[in-house]
This record gives sequence, C-alpha cells and structure tokens, in this order.
Amino acid sequence: MSSPDDLILRAQGGDREAFSQLVRLHQAQLRALTALTVVNREAVLDIVQDAFVDAWLGLPGFDHQRPFQPWLRAICRNRIARYFRERLGRSRECALVDEALLADPQESTRGELCQERLEALRACLTFLQQEHRQLLDWRFGQEWTVSRIAGQLGKSGNAVSMALLRIKQALGECAERRLQREVR
Repeated sequence: MSSPDDLILRAQGGDREAFSQLVRLHQAQLRALTALTVVNREAVLDIVQDAFVDAWLGLPGFDHQRPFQPWLRAICRNRIARYFRERLGRSRECALVDEALLADPQESTRGELCQERLEALRACLTFLQQEHRQLLDWRFGQEWTVSRIAGQLGKSGNAVSMALLRIKQALGECAERRLQREVR
C-alpha cells in the first residue's frame, strides 16, 4: 500500500489508479462534510463526485508540500457553495427552510415562502426517536461541532456525520411523501 504522499505524487503525474486510491481514502470524509449542509442524498453524492473531478483537474497545480486534505475540503466547500448558488426559487428556499427548521423547530423566518414544506417537516420531526432529535438539537440548535458531539457520544466524527446525514435524508423523504399525499 502506498503512502498518501506517494499517491499524491503519482496522481500528479497522471496515475489514475493512484488518484482512485486517494478518492477511496477521502470520499467518506467529503460525504460527511457535504451532508452537514446538504439534505438531499443524491446531491451530496453529486457534489462530492464533482469535487473529486475538480481535484483531479487541479492536481497538477497542487503543492505536494502542503497538506492534501484541507485543499480537498476547500474544493468540496466551493462545490457546496456552488450547489446552493445554482438552486433556484422555491427549491432553494425550501432547502433553507429545512436548515432553519433543524436549527429551531418552532421558528422559521422563511416559513411563508415554503409553508407546506415547513409543516410537513414539523410533522416528520414528531416521529423521530429521542436520540435523533437530540443529535439534531446539538448540531443545529446548539450549533455543536461534529467533533464535540462525537466526544459526547464516544463515537467517531464520521459516524456522527453519517448519522446526521441519514436523519436529514429520512426527514426530507418523509416531508416529500407527506407533500405528495397532499397534492393528490
């Protein structure tokens, strides 16, 4: 098994297999990072994939003397920002409502813009297990870092990030089902 530094140098030289190994090493962390702000599972996967494409294209200019992971995370954060910029109208506002609702289930300044979705999400929150509500409150209500939550629970940061992703996805799917029933 090659060292990460060796993989970076080989990938900079055009070695696709070395880059594939870098992807395997870092993809879970980037998915977790993305899932902290993006609710839609497919969008999370797309953003991470696009971030790796950007990294591949930018790799020749990467200074291998610098840490690789912060560089990769910055690319991913730029992709997340682009994702939100590109979202239009109601769907973007609904995503913001999702995040506002997680921060404070009782209040949302954007409720008028996406009232149906807000109501569906509130209803879905009532069905969450207490431990899942606690995780959401720590992360979005009290704005704890994933590291702090992981320490509190005695779990890894990746485990906490993935749990938050699954909870957010379940809430989004629940809200969509409720909204589809109301449309019929």
